[in-house]
This record gives sequence, structure tokens and C-alpha cells, in this order.
Amino acid sequence: HEFAQRTGFAPGQIVFFDDLPENVGAARMAGWKSHVVDHMGDTAGQMRGYLRAEHGIVLSGTGVPPVW
Repeated sequence: HEFAQRTGFAPGQIVFFDDLPENVGAARMAGWKSHVVDHMGDTAGQMRGYLRAEHGIVLSGTGVPPVW
């Protein structure tokens, strides 16, 4: 709740990734868009996949801001 308050983002605008289901569950209860990632795999690739497939965000990987 404090993150949303300090940043000014509404809970539904926040995307959260973690490898612990209990943390993801808590974030979902706070209204965040949350996803479990496998820390033993390609976490960056998993995150890019969720962002693209579920949120329509495409990252170029070049340091260029995301396309919304």
C-alpha cells in the first residue's frame, strides 16, 4: 500500500513479479497485477512474456522505454 501511495500509482497500475507465491498472492490482494516467476529459469524472459501477453507492453531490450 505504501508503494502505491508514495508513487501515486493506483494498485491496478502496478505490475509485480516474485518467485514466492505467497508474495504474489499478497500483492494480488492489494490489487496489483502480479505474476510468479521461476527464479531458476530465465526470469527476465518470463517477465517480458507476461508484460507482452497479459499487459500489452513490449520491451525492446535496448534501454529504450517500453511501448504501451
